[in-house]
Amino acid sequence: KKKLNLINKEVKINIYNIKANEKNLNNIINKYHLIVDGSQYENVDQYGRAEIAQYMSLKGFETTLLGLSKRTTYNDALTRISNSGNSGWRGRLYKFFNTRNIEWSEYNLTENSTPEEKLVTLFYNSKKSKFSKLIKDFITEFGVVIDPVVTTDIHRIFRLPGSLHEKTGLSKKRCLDIDQFNHSIDPVELSSDYVKINVKFSPGFKLLDNEFGPYNNETLDLPEYAASYILANKLGEYVEN
Repeated sequence: KKKLNLINKEVKINIYNIKANEKNLNNIINKYHLIVDGSQYENVDQYGRAEIAQYMSLKGFETTLLGLSKRTTYNDALTRISNSGNSGWRGRLYKFFNTRNIEWSEYNLTENSTPEEKLVTLFYNSKKSKFSKLIKDFITEFGVVIDPVVTTDIHRIFRLPGSLHEKTGLSKKRCLDIDQFNHSIDPVELSSDYVKINVKFSPGFKLLDNEFGPYNNETLDLPEYAASYILANKLGEYVEN
């Protein structure tokens, strides 16, 4: 079976009845490393970095962290929330609720009700399953997808700019404008000379504005950059002339 799921411009491939190491072709091409340079965080230790990673990804996020608990009364919770400001994830949660299609009149509220009133009212007066789904959607939409291993490992050396990634054959490039950066063109460094490879299986992919695949048990002449992309993922074998 082959099942292709398009998620956030990234093709995630599940290939059954094929070796496990043959199913990761498109999981790297559209990823970026954000380096925070010259800041107060440069000397943060491994534990501090782990906390930052957890905070950014919203891992372990619970409404109790905002001061919401069924052990307190509605008025006490509203007072506590109102006095806490709207910075950080609390403010982002307020913005999230304002983007949801919620009939506030069902809760005796209006669109002009304060964010604190909306949050506390939903927590106390909506079904637990509905509120839990809203929080889950919030985490999915606002949580930052990061590499926790790279972020927390203070001994790891970042890949040098210009070096080739061993799983794609693509170059690590400095990206100054993410809107202008084309991840299927800019990192391609290998030549367009043709080489012959035997492809076991490969879903379709695009490099240098050229579309390749899908392939299944085929012997092909492909540009070096496309062939390397497949070979690096162990989805094919080089054929000597």
